[in-house]
Amino acid sequence: ICFEYEDLTCKGKGTNWDSQAPRGAHSQTISEKDSFVPTDTGNTSEPFVRVKDQIIYELLQERATLCKEKADLEAQVHELSELSAEEMKKWATLTDNMQAEIEKLRYALQCNTPSLQFP
Repeated sequence: ICFEYEDLTCKGKGTNWDSQAPRGAHSQTISEKDSFVPTDTGNTSEPFVRVKDQIIYELLQERATLCKEKADLEAQVHELSELSAEEMKKWATLTDNMQAEIEKLRYALQCNTPSLQFP
């Protein structure tokens, strides 16, 4: 696919391509310097096909970028989930150990054993 374009003659007309942009997408207005017309005018439908091809190419590039960003975010969420699960296991172990120590001290108090030494 060849994408050779030159500036449009209708200057000053901007086209807003994303009237209903997906969440997180950036709004982009096409200005006169960004507008394109194919240089080859041999076939009357060919300019439109080339513009269509350019739009499809740009959308595919944007899609690839967004897919990579999505994968990166999903990896971060997965990593945070694993870290959170590990942290919860540590706190559960600490809580269990603390509860066991409390039960041991209660039993010692009930038995009135002199083995307890308080500062």
